[in-house]
Amino acid sequence: MEQTELIQHIALSLDRLVVSYALVGSWGSGIYGEPRFTRDIDVVLDMAESQIPGFCAAFPTDEYRLEPDALEPIASELRQSLTSLSEIRVKSKLKGALNELSRARKLIETQCGTDFDKNAIADAMKTLAEKLKDLGAWVEADIGASVTQFKALCEEFRSTPIKEVFGQLDRLGDEEEGLKDQPKSIGRVAQVSFAPILVAQKTVEIATKLIRHADRHARTLEEQFKGVDPKAEAEAISALFGEIPQAIAGLQPQEK
Repeated sequence: MEQTELIQHIALSLDRLVVSYALVGSWGSGIYGEPRFTRDIDVVLDMAESQIPGFCAAFPTDEYRLEPDALEPIASELRQSLTSLSEIRVKSKLKGALNELSRARKLIETQCGTDFDKNAIADAMKTLAEKLKDLGAWVEADIGASVTQFKALCEEFRSTPIKEVFGQLDRLGDEEEGLKDQPKSIGRVAQVSFAPILVAQKTVEIATKLIRHADRHARTLEEQFKGVDPKAEAEAISALFGEIPQAIAGLQPQEK
């Protein structure tokens, strides 16, 4: 069973039992705050002792491992904190998470286009990085990463299922409509993988800095060689090399 399926099963079971609950841990953090990648599922229940048998029945022992004796009563401080998570505040948090995802997607699609090729972008950025490195023009402080770090990020971007995640966002539908059913909206947002969007967003941000840095370097070189005739310079250099043998011969000691 996938983690998202387990979360949905827990949510539906608790809704049937009319048990208040809160999704916490890494999944809760991903929805309500900053994403974490431990991927633990932690649920805090506000459940009366009389509801425990019904809760256990929703998780048969042949499919789940459930230890009723390990259930601990909730501390009064935590109960107060969870109570303060009103429906309005939860909806606000969900809407904030969706807005952040939408902003990241807009940045990616603005810079890369809606029908972008991950492989082409990764290859082009790695080639540009190598050229700047060879020219001695890579400035880590300006770009925000070393050449090695950026190339590794490009490979990570290449392997991310970013378009699949965009498909998940599309299926969420209208934000306001989706937030009307709180348990279902939590489940839908929980199914969205944050990692590919974070990787793509970071890649685009550093790539944008890289392109700007490369453009400034090109303009600097253009200004330095402004008015220089490459053909004339090549002829002058060729003539200079032609004079070198005569100069060397003139340095040889004369025979008496």
